Amino acid sequence: MKTRTLGLALAGTLLAGLTVAADLPAPADDHSAPGFQSATLKGDVYTARRDWAAARDAYREAIEGSATLHNKLGICHHRLGDLDAARQAYATAVRLRPDYAEAWNNLGTIDHSRRAYEAAIFDYQKSTALNPTNPVVFRNLGLAFLAVDDVEATLEAWSQALRLDPMALTGDEEDSVNVAQVDFARKYYLYAKLVAAQGDVDRALEFLGLAREHGLRDFGKVARDPDFASVVQDPRWASWSR
Repeated sequence: MKTRTLGLALAGTLLAGLTVAADLPAPADDHSAPGFQSATLKGDVYTARRDWAAARDAYREAIEGSATLHNKLGICHHRLGDLDAARQAYATAVRLRPDYAEAWNNLGTIDHSRRAYEAAIFDYQKSTALNPTNPVVFRNLGLAFLAVDDVEATLEAWSQALRLDPMALTGDEEDSVNVAQVDFARKYYLYAKLVAAQGDVDRALEFLGLAREHGLRDFGKVARDPDFASVVQDPRWASWSR
């Protein structure tokens, strides 16, 4: 794997690309104590309201020994911008339950934000191995591979995301906990390349438009790429590429 990064800058706020995963309590975490149940319920209610500080405090009351609640606590810290506390909570969740796919993904988003790309790739691959049906994690994995300039692996991960959900690369930016700047022009160019190879000219042009908005200027590169043959042959291409 190549290790040259793309010079991605940390942002410290919410940016487009990476998504943490919240989940419902698993049977392994069931506790019968009323205090546990009430604190957990309060945390879930506050989470639904996106009151992350109140949810964090509620989950802390009932967190002992619960991988699910450590993951939920991590999401609260993550949303509040405390990445150190978030990583500690996610790491505890996967230590308590090593087969916890959602927590491995969430841990990956923290490592990604710290430019620990190899660690993020490891985390995401653990998640996809445990649950190979979640397109979100394959999208995140592709972004991590893009950060180390491994385009082939990027396209492979995103292709898997598209196989699982044709809309996996769109419509998910607003509710993402996003933690690292991305070369958006390159990202959308590769998105366009994938859907163009599948014959979806409309979406390819849409993604190319987003790539252009973010700085793509080498339209000859598109014309020379055989994956864009269906796009270049489309009557709209001549006016689009001016």
